[in-house]
Amino acid sequence: LDGQRNVNEVVKLSGNGSYHLDRLCIRRAKQHGVSKTGNGNLTLSDCVLENNGDASSTSCHGRGLYMSGNGKAHLAVTNVTVCGNGECATTFVAYALGGYGAGMCLADVARAELDDCLFATNGCPAVFQYDGLKNGLDVARGAAIFATGSPLTVRNARFVGNTAVSRNG
Repeated sequence: LDGQRNVNEVVKLSGNGSYHLDRLCIRRAKQHGVSKTGNGNLTLSDCVLENNGDASSTSCHGRGLYMSGNGKAHLAVTNVTVCGNGECATTFVAYALGGYGAGMCLADVARAELDDCLFATNGCPAVFQYDGLKNGLDVARGAAIFATGSPLTVRNARFVGNTAVSRNG
């Protein structure tokens, strides 16, 4: 599924249903390859999330996968490649917004389990090293994965060439 840099999300899911994405290559969204909000569960199997994120977008959170679960949703990811996600705008507005988890951003997910995954070459560009609004603190965090309020288990994963310009990378 190719967003051709014309859509914000290639796959946008919401609500209480359970979703299973299997054997898909999801690429070239402006913001998120996959966006999931709400209480429903998400399973990704044998997928590729690649080259999501566009320089015209000002939010760099979860370019490959962004998931917000209200503390109830579960995420299961098996044999997924997350690579080359994270290009962001270089405008002053983007400096203020920054980015969390260029490959994957998880917020308030009840449980997340990642098995046999590859995270490669995700991250925001070095231009984020100074935002001008936070006294020189950099704002791009978690090149491969950023999780907040989300218990995370990662097994047999490889992390190669991910770049975060933050001290929290």
